[in-house]
Amino acid sequence: MKFGRYLIYVLLFLLLLGLLGGLWLIVRRSKTAAKLQSDTTITTENGIDTLEMVEVNEVKHGLLIRGEDVSNPVLLFVHGGPGTPGMLLHRYFETELLDTYTIVHYDQRGVGKSYDERLTTEDFTINQHVEDLLAISAYVRKRLNQDKIFLLGQSWGSLLGITAARRKPNYYHAYIGLGQIIDMHTGERLAASYAISQAIRQGDDERRALIEGLGEAPYEDPQKVVTMKRTLRELGGVDYDPDFRGRELRWRAFNTPEYDIWELMRIQRAASSPSPTIWKEMLNFNVYKKNGAVRQADTLLLPVVIMGGIYDYQTPYSLARTYYKTLHAPKGKRFVKFEKSGHLPNYEEKDTFIKVMKEEVITWMDSLVIAPTDSIASDSLQLNDI
Repeated sequence: MKFGRYLIYVLLFLLLLGLLGGLWLIVRRSKTAAKLQSDTTITTENGIDTLEMVEVNEVKHGLLIRGEDVSNPVLLFVHGGPGTPGMLLHRYFETELLDTYTIVHYDQRGVGKSYDERLTTEDFTINQHVEDLLAISAYVRKRLNQDKIFLLGQSWGSLLGITAARRKPNYYHAYIGLGQIIDMHTGERLAASYAISQAIRQGDDERRALIEGLGEAPYEDPQKVVTMKRTLRELGGVDYDPDFRGRELRWRAFNTPEYDIWELMRIQRAASSPSPTIWKEMLNFNVYKKNGAVRQADTLLLPVVIMGGIYDYQTPYSLARTYYKTLHAPKGKRFVKFEKSGHLPNYEEKDTFIKVMKEEVITWMDSLVIAPTDSIASDSLQLNDI
């Protein structure tokens, strides 16, 4: 009986300790988030710093609009995932862009600030996401009195972005693809193949067996995809720096002032449990495909910038480079190679990304007004040239 009573006391003590630890963490997060918000608040006379809820296609979407001068060009980010909002880390990685661009982030339907418990699987399709993006683009153009805006799609967001740019090129100054999705079937096979080759090279029999045990890629089961991508990252196929996604990055995301604890928990759940419906549709995406037929080259009727980290096998760099070489972009195109990055060059090589966006992209766009070009021989902008 005494042992049982002691065990209860120990369990109660551990429970109390856990509650106190959780309370301490929440208080610390609150203070850190408040300081971060205060330190990065826009204070310029012609600036803007607002988080708005905008109803788009019967769903309220959270939009963050920030910049030091509302007359600057607008840069609309389309986040990856599905389910990984760009607002999570924007105050750490994009602050230096705010004197050049008015930056807009929006949470896609069902994610973060745009969570809606009424939504069902039928509400999450590629076409619906693209329609949301086009409606948000129209809203932002009107809201900020800009005829055209820059559109940047990252990873899953690049699938949406390039589709939106094809449908409404007149909405945008240029399309910027970062970690551009090209051909999902081929990309998933390349990712799995690279993971196995790296496991063999590193003598990691456990991870090799894990990947091979998933079967032949691409995988229709989203949980197999989560397992493969996690293992790919562990084997060096996603990031240049193996410690990049460590505790510091997670702590930064946890401290973002845009979300409360419950929203962060929903974001984590969405990112770790992809929708089988949307994943099945993603697997059929091929940028070369039109009306069921696969073309040899793609055409985009606006200026295009494709960016990629050479260590990216999640959305393979080689596919993006090949796509760029064959892309017909009569209004101009550029390719930017990040030599010390994987899937997230805007984070891994933040300073270089900032420099490219502030100096090279703006200068290049200005030059297109005078001399538009679609030359493959002279249009490659590489980081060692900057």
